[in-house]
Amino acid sequence: MLSRRLLCSLSVAAAIGACWPLMMRLSGEVAGPLGASLGRFLLGVGLTDRSEFLLVHRLILGALWVVPLALGFGLSLGLSTRGPIFRAWLFFVGAAVLSSYVVEVLDGYGPWHMSAEWAFPETWLMVAAIGIVAWLCQRILLGSPGHSRAAP
Repeated sequence: MLSRRLLCSLSVAAAIGACWPLMMRLSGEVAGPLGASLGRFLLGVGLTDRSEFLLVHRLILGALWVVPLALGFGLSLGLSTRGPIFRAWLFFVGAAVLSSYVVEVLDGYGPWHMSAEWAFPETWLMVAAIGIVAWLCQRILLGSPGHSRAAP
């Protein structure tokens, strides 16, 4: 039987995960043009050449997306979860995948567009970074899971 505390933590994790498509769209609107500008700058000053431009651009976009998303989702997940973080992180990932599917179907793209988004390695690196930030947040800011920092 799930305790009330665990059920609350898992519900909050699922609600945070449901925000995934919105945050991906918002960060894409910012990171896309910024990544292209940085890539053109690096190409202009000679730090990369045309053959490496797509790789460098993809690396820049990954860095521009992973930091704010990992901090935003990871901190909120780590601060809202009591108990082991892995279970809440799995609920977050499940809700993120499910909400991505629903949004893509409602937008008329279909499930193949969602599966293409989740096929990028950058997406899974972001999801892993969110789990790591949530775990670190829980360990550093809240102490060990299930333990209070207050004196007994």
